[in-house]
Amino acid sequence: MATVLFQVGAVISLVGLYGIPLGASPGPPGPGYFALNLGFAVLAAVVAGWVTARLAGSRPRVAVGLLAVALVVVVLWGFTKPASQWPGWYPAVLALVGLVGALAGGFLRAGRAAG
Repeated sequence: MATVLFQVGAVISLVGLYGIPLGASPGPPGPGYFALNLGFAVLAAVVAGWVTARLAGSRPRVAVGLLAVALVVVVLWGFTKPASQWPGWYPAVLALVGLVGALAGGFLRAGRAAG
């Protein structure tokens, strides 16, 4: 669910900032695209952390911690490949956003469930 939310946000960002890219000349996205994309990534990570904690049962913090580590590994593995056209800073920032967002969402849910 969170992945779908992130992908929908990325498409909305792209279309909203650049229009429908059919026939558009290729070029790197601008700062607005990165800001919106990272914003959607935060939202998706928080939702993922919250849902993970909700479904985890008796050990929500362990499950959310594993989710956060998995997000970091997947982002760094996927965005640092030689064919990647992303700026050098983007994988580290996206990994940090995923880590912090997932932990925040999970701890919000775990804290709410405990209280």
